[in-house]
Amino acid sequence: MKKACKRVIATVLTTALSVSCLTGMGKESEVKAAETEKETVQTTGENAFGVTLPGGYNNRKVVGYFPNYAINSEAHKNFDVTQLQWDKLTHVQYAFAMADSQTLELVPSDPENDVENKFEGREFYHKGEKIEMDDTLGYYGQFNLMHTMKEKYPDVTVLISTGGWGASQSLWKVTENEENMNKFADSAVEFIRKYGFDGIDIDFEYPSETSQSGNPADFEISEPLRPGIGDRYSQFIKIMGEKLAEASKEDGKYYWLTSAVTASSWVLGGQKNTEFLDYLDFVSVMSYDYHGGWNEYVENQANIYADPADRETLPW
Repeated sequence: MKKACKRVIATVLTTALSVSCLTGMGKESEVKAAETEKETVQTTGENAFGVTLPGGYNNRKVVGYFPNYAINSEAHKNFDVTQLQWDKLTHVQYAFAMADSQTLELVPSDPENDVENKFEGREFYHKGEKIEMDDTLGYYGQFNLMHTMKEKYPDVTVLISTGGWGASQSLWKVTENEENMNKFADSAVEFIRKYGFDGIDIDFEYPSETSQSGNPADFEISEPLRPGIGDRYSQFIKIMGEKLAEASKEDGKYYWLTSAVTASSWVLGGQKNTEFLDYLDFVSVMSYDYHGGWNEYVENQANIYADPADRETLPW
């Protein structure tokens, strides 16, 4: 995977160089630069588990998180999955599913609107075209609508995202031991196959040993489990990758594994194991974690280097 990472970096650099060299060059040079860029970006290999990467794997990604709860929220103008800019996105993260607190298996966070509701009396449109439910799927809700949209936009990769600020508590239980990790991973593969997703996104907030980082509502469960969470989280992601790789080979399609990761120096200071990065297809950096209303001073949102005057982040 380290070789793959180096290949991606080389791709980015080559692409950047190709684009920057276009200025002041003739048409023939422009064509050659464009061809070089295309060939480089399309380069594929295998992931850490020996699964062949899909075409365009290294292409630039335009990723959108879709909040399933928006459909009944006036604040979100009752936004639904058909209203996404499907023609502009390469990846959609459907947020959220969750690990059941008792069984630790992946389940819909809103069963009624995700898989049960036929939305009778309500109509859905995408660019003026009416979107109908597919009665052959065996489930309804927004998962059904998502299936129809995927047929219209087959190049868009749709991942089920689990966790988030409000549903990471059960992920602490999942990552408590190997047995729980395997139980969740097996259920995630079954979930993906059942509902037609292209993989899973893990939004665990946060697998860090920094005390009381994350949702205060989780502290009763999270605080006793913090020691060693970095090692266990890397083990968990590896298990997820192994299970998805096995399913990929059986089903003849690539299943993606991604993660949303913090940008907070405070949180990252307690994240001592980063091996999990070797097993992921890409990460979505939560850049709004750099600084916020919890800080003593207003600070730049994404410094390349820590500011020595920033007493909060300097220790990290």
